[in-house]
Amino acid sequence: MNDGHLRDDDYAAGDHPASDSADLARCVHHHLLESCPDCRLEWSRLGHRLQETYRSELGRFTPPARDEAPDANLLVDDAELEAQDAFVSDLRYLRRRAQEQFWKLRRMPPERRASTIRGAFRQYGGRALVQLILDHCRTIVRNQPSEAAGWAELVPLILEWTRGQDAPSWAPGLLVRAEAQRANALRISGDLAAADTIFRRLAGSLASLPAAEPGLVAEVASLEASLRIPQRRIARAEALLARAAAGYEHAGDRLGVVRVRIQQASVAWMRGDAARTLGLFDRAAEALASCSDDVDLRLLLATVTGRVVALAELGRFEPAAGLLRRHQDDYEASDDPFVAAIFRGLQGRVALGLGRFDRAEEAFTSCRDALLTLGRNHDAALACLDLAEVLLAARRVDDLASLATQLVPLFRSKELPVETLRALEHLARAITARRLSASLLAELRRRLPGTTAWPAFGTP
Repeated sequence: MNDGHLRDDDYAAGDHPASDSADLARCVHHHLLESCPDCRLEWSRLGHRLQETYRSELGRFTPPARDEAPDANLLVDDAELEAQDAFVSDLRYLRRRAQEQFWKLRRMPPERRASTIRGAFRQYGGRALVQLILDHCRTIVRNQPSEAAGWAELVPLILEWTRGQDAPSWAPGLLVRAEAQRANALRISGDLAAADTIFRRLAGSLASLPAAEPGLVAEVASLEASLRIPQRRIARAEALLARAAAGYEHAGDRLGVVRVRIQQASVAWMRGDAARTLGLFDRAAEALASCSDDVDLRLLLATVTGRVVALAELGRFEPAAGLLRRHQDDYEASDDPFVAAIFRGLQGRVALGLGRFDRAEEAFTSCRDALLTLGRNHDAALACLDLAEVLLAARRVDDLASLATQLVPLFRSKELPVETLRALEHLARAITARRLSASLLAELRRRLPGTTAWPAFGTP
């Protein structure tokens, strides 16, 4: 085709032995969709099953072998290039359409999305729309886990048409991905039991797939490991992370490998091995630096946070301070308010190690207040332990007594886990009785869920 129109050589190519009359039919169909708005509208109304059948036919075209004679390839090359152009054009059209559908869903109230999809299943039913939704889930899940779970719940509705014997081969994998994302959102929301139930069911779903792609296996394993770590099922988490690393490496997903290294560092931290934690974060940082010029800021900050925490645990406060200074602009570049709170917490940890108690108190107080504002109440309680550690080290007895009077009233209405509230009550009693010590603070930290991984390293 030239200028989008069919010519005599296009028709002649249909009779060529190396060609196929279906090539010509697809060229005609593509030209019709490009030229006629009415035909394009009717095509969009046709239904996804027939559209997928059409698009799957385009996948039959493969480039000619390089060792064939050039003259014998001229007509084949033209036909295949035209078919590939048509395929790319179709993909662009589907992508634009999916983006329009996605923005319509985003603009409407969340409670209306499911009924809208059910009432217009032909409009909201594409593979590209599902991929946009899953990308959105990954982006918002850390700060809006409930919203992310709601989006993931839409995927089975969108793909309802794919169920049955004629289901396209790609649909089951997307359904598994959506369920894994939903489980991860529930995990971040604090509903570990619901997340656990989903991941147990997904093990059977993955096993039933005839040939699950390595990237899918790696993603599910990585997300499940994020659940097993706070459950302290360390051996299970390590096995899942080994599977995830192998899957991402096989799929050529270098950022996926970086995420797994960060998770493995979190497990090493939980085991109390600060040296191994630092080594794994160093490897993650090196791998991230080699990925591309467009650095993933969240992953970069996770590697910095992890190295600063590990260096501080090893008593290497000067290198920790230098690393934090070098990346201050990166923390400030993030629009995530939780990142700002983490940065203040890291400044407090380094200042405390260097004996700069006033700076440490200011940083931990700022961190605690920011976490309370964000509703991260458990993390704010942990920041109070850090603040108590500073005041204890500085021998500021009156300020410790003032902190003790604030603790329980400040957190009683914050819906804290029972263990966290009890630890704060214990801390307040110890301060009042003048029995607070560094060993007691360490014991209180060990009692609390999630303390070994705070500040958050940024795992998936």
